[in-house]
Order: sequence, then C-alpha cells, then structure tokens
Amino acid sequence: MGFFDALSCNSFKTAKSGRQFFFPPYWNSAGPMKILRNTVLALLLASCLLPSSSHGEMEPTKAQGYYDRGLAYAQKEDWQRAIADFSRALELAPKFEDAYFFRGFAYANKEDWDLAIADFGRALELNPKDARAYYRRGLAYYKKGDWDRAIADYTRSLELDPKSDAAYFGRGRAYTFKRDWDRALMDYSQALEINPKLSEAYDNRGNIYLQKGDPDRAIADFSRALEINPKYADPYVRRGAAYFLKKNWDQAIADYSRGLELNPKDYMAFFGRAGAYRFRGDLEQAIADINRGLELNPKYAKAYFLKGQLLEKVGKHQEALEAYKSFLKHVPPQERRGIQQTEERIRALEKEGYREGK
Repeated sequence: MGFFDALSCNSFKTAKSGRQFFFPPYWNSAGPMKILRNTVLALLLASCLLPSSSHGEMEPTKAQGYYDRGLAYAQKEDWQRAIADFSRALELAPKFEDAYFFRGFAYANKEDWDLAIADFGRALELNPKDARAYYRRGLAYYKKGDWDRAIADYTRSLELDPKSDAAYFGRGRAYTFKRDWDRALMDYSQALEINPKLSEAYDNRGNIYLQKGDPDRAIADFSRALEINPKYADPYVRRGAAYFLKKNWDQAIADYSRGLELNPKDYMAFFGRAGAYRFRGDLEQAIADINRGLELNPKYAKAYFLKGQLLEKVGKHQEALEAYKSFLKHVPPQERRGIQQTEERIRALEKEGYREGK
C-alpha cells in the first residue's frame, strides 16, 4: 500500500462513522454532478470498506460501500448498476438520505420520473431542508408536464437556496408552459443576475419577448445567447423569426440558414425561411424549403396550405390542388376557417379543369 493509500485509509478508519465524515459540505450543493465528479473520493472510500473476494473482485459489505460504488457507476452513466447499489445500500441503511437522492437522480436519467419523484420525496422526508432534492423533484414534475407541482418545488428550493440560478431557470420554464409570461420573464432575469453566462435563459427570455411582440428585445437576448454559445441553433432560428416580424427578410434568411447548418432537422426553420423567401419574392426557393420541411414532418398541415398558395402563384395548379387536398387530410377539424378557404380553392381549381392525379 502506497503512502497516499495508507494515509487515506488510516484517516478513514480513525474517523467517526456517520454522515459528518462521509459527506463533506459541498456534497449538499444543488449540483449533484459536482459530487459525481469526485469519483476518486468515492472509490477511495469504497476501497477502505470493501474486502477482496477469492476472485480478486471487490464486494461491498456495508451500506456506505454500496453507496460509493453506486456513485462510481453513476459517474460512468451506468444507471442500472448505480440503482442496484443504491438500493442495496438502502436495504442496509433505510434512513440513508443521499442514497435515496442519488437513486432518484439515476431514475431521472433513465426518464423514470415517477420513481425519481418517489425517491426525492423520501429524501425530503429524511431532510426537509435539502434544496437540491426539491429542485430535482421539481425538474421531474416539469418533465411529466405537471407545471404547478414543479413550480411549488422550485419555489421551496429557492426558499432554501435563493442563489440557485438553476431553480429560477426551471421555474421560469414551468411558467413559460403555463403562458404566464410576466412571471417567466422575472425568473429568467433573476437567473441571469446570478449567472450571466446562462445562454438558455437569454434564449428563453428572448422567446417570451417574441411571443409578446417585442422583436427588438428578443433580438438582443438571442444575440447575447449566441455570444455565449455560438453553436446553439435555437437562438439563430428564433432571431430569424424576430427579424421576420421586423420584415428584414435578408437577415431572417441568414439566421434561419445558420440555425439549419447547426440543426438540419429543424423543420420549423425550413418553414420560417420559406416564409421569408416568399416575401422576398423567391417563390421557388420558398417551395423548396417547404418540401424539405415536409420531408421532416409530413403532418404539418399549414405548410401544405402555404405550398398550395405558392404553387398557384408560379402556375403549377395541378400540384397546388394536390397540396390543398393534403392540407385537408392533416388539418385539425376545429380549423374551420382554413378548411373553408381550402375547399374554396379546390372548387375553383377543379372548375378550371384541374383534377388530382392528372
């Protein structure tokens, strides 16, 4: 055994058992990956607790050993083995709060939200002042689309840790889905005061400004997001939409194009760029973009209607008729006005002698 090993293990053996020894203060921060990155510590603890088997393998004999090995598996993103070890630790120590927390964290990474919520709840029963558990449970509720419970947990997390940019950002996202724009704006702004490098908060806040019809503020936020992360596709596409509102077709096309370079499967970017090409007068380019978008999402009804309009403008009436009929196949029945307009165009084209398939 080397000097470092001897020093470390001797220190562990002479320390008092219990939470104070095994959990340094930073392990209770809101960022659990910070804990997982300390794999060396986890493995060192495990090496002092785990005896060698006859085959040279290490098998835990105490709850802490299973927990430490679970952390090591989690660091490797081997969530199933991590869950198994955290579960074994809990069989041996049913009040092991951090084992519940990290098993919940592993379940969340497997997108098993109900089991994650249950484990975070059990951790909170054992320690009602654990801000990170409220945050993580809030995130799980958010992933399930339960915005109100997500907001409640994010709020409780912020009461315990008012400097958590992640909790403000998470609550802002939940408010966004509830279309509570003003509260969402306040939370994104608060998150950015704490962490000015949070590009997604600029992007989301910019999107709310866009929804509220304020393209200038939206453009400023999208630009800031791109300064922080120039390889982030969404702000390019959304800034393109903001320039579209300002009727700056060239800049809109440039931003949509950059977004598509980064994410060529964003069908909405194709449709957005098609709209800009349309108003710039490049109808063939617009039709080409609609076709590329429909290849990615053939059920997007509005694109068929726009395609029909453009095909009529360039004199391709037979193809326009087919596009209008495709619109009727995919449009929701409550879109009565769009259905009525499309049926009128179909009747007009058929009256001129055009028929589907001819």
